[in-house]
Amino acid sequence: MLKRFLFFLTFASACVGNSQLSYLNPFSSYGIGNQLMPTDAVQAGMGGTSIAFADSTMISYLNSANNASLTTSYPLFSIGVNGKYSSFTEGNASYSRAYVNLDHMIFAVPFKKIFGISFGLAPYARRGYEFQNKQEINGDTVEFDYAGSGSISKAFTGLSVKLLNSKKAQISIGSNLGYLFGTVTNSRLSSVANAATSGLALQSDRLQSFHYDFSLSVNYHLNENNRIQLNAFYEPSQKLTGNFADELFAVKFNSTTLQNEATVVSSLNTSAIFNSAASLRIGANYTTSFKRNTRKNKTFDSELTFVGEYNMTNFSDFDKDLTSSFSTVYTSDYSRMSFGVQYTPNVGYFRTINPTGFLNRMKYRAGAYTSNLPYSHQGEAFKEFGTTFGIGIPLANRNVGNAFSSINIGVDLGKRTNTVSGALNENYIGFNIGIIIAPSKADSWFRKVKLD
Repeated sequence: MLKRFLFFLTFASACVGNSQLSYLNPFSSYGIGNQLMPTDAVQAGMGGTSIAFADSTMISYLNSANNASLTTSYPLFSIGVNGKYSSFTEGNASYSRAYVNLDHMIFAVPFKKIFGISFGLAPYARRGYEFQNKQEINGDTVEFDYAGSGSISKAFTGLSVKLLNSKKAQISIGSNLGYLFGTVTNSRLSSVANAATSGLALQSDRLQSFHYDFSLSVNYHLNENNRIQLNAFYEPSQKLTGNFADELFAVKFNSTTLQNEATVVSSLNTSAIFNSAASLRIGANYTTSFKRNTRKNKTFDSELTFVGEYNMTNFSDFDKDLTSSFSTVYTSDYSRMSFGVQYTPNVGYFRTINPTGFLNRMKYRAGAYTSNLPYSHQGEAFKEFGTTFGIGIPLANRNVGNAFSSINIGVDLGKRTNTVSGALNENYIGFNIGIIIAPSKADSWFRKVKLD
């Protein structure tokens, strides 16, 4: 049954990934697109953290060090979908946009008690926007139509090893070694009313480059009921190789063929080096366990987890080297503080076949965050605020014992604001849905079989 479900899920994911899903947000016009994308569904419900929380039942794809801490002989397959509905205001104008996208597909396998490896595909940057503008030039009204599209994906292998593996403490390190590929495009169409010819400018950035990052995870058991986890992620600034194309066309409508005909005015296609922004993320979580009495003389092992994370990315260092010139696009750096909490009413359900009500099997999450964004308007940086909520629904099969399969849902309510008059402001509601598939106890991998 599990194999059939995984096959169906993989096939559906491929269909979703190749369907006409779109990413639409004006802020993605900066750089190579939006690199401030949501995290997996588990952490999305806890303040949108990305590395602060990780355990043996999930794949934290930024925190590759956690691969070695997955339950031995139990591989995990994780797939996620995210989306957002945004309402924008700019001066007296207002409009709304929505999108849905495949977020990630990752397969992780722990082995030999201290090693872990993962393979996956995740987004690195996305671009998608559409807006119009008008200007008076020499007595004529010139209309400009701006649009952007495309995405940069990352195929990677995550490697991890435990440097310390005692009952009291565990220390793991990891690294994601990947390859970036994809193209993002900007287009600008300019036209004058009643003019026979219009102009079209196309600029595209194409990445084909290796990429890497590092992570660290430290688990320490204070006592039987309390433990703390410290996580860190570092993505150094890297020279990413690719191409830059800049083309200008004169577009004229042919009344005979009833089609637009484009004539190349100028064309540039050259290699480029993209100097990426260095990113540092530091997170921690504290978990306390306690007994909870319920009706009918039942006692549950409950858990409460608090998480916090700080993220700093030097976007002001991002630039594009075209040999003859540099192009910088960000106006400031990015910083974010995220906080969250997770409550598990009955942890015993995941450890044994412990009968319990459906609501006691779920995990409940909430959080909040605040950010200083790397975009500005008239010298003032945009700020972001939001609250999150989430649940985790286990898919364990009591007949075969523990299986850490689950469906996780995260909801994000937030806004991006700038107090300068006429600046673009955004109010949004986002969602993140993730499915984690794990084998049952009877299907554990890499077991040594003994014959009597």
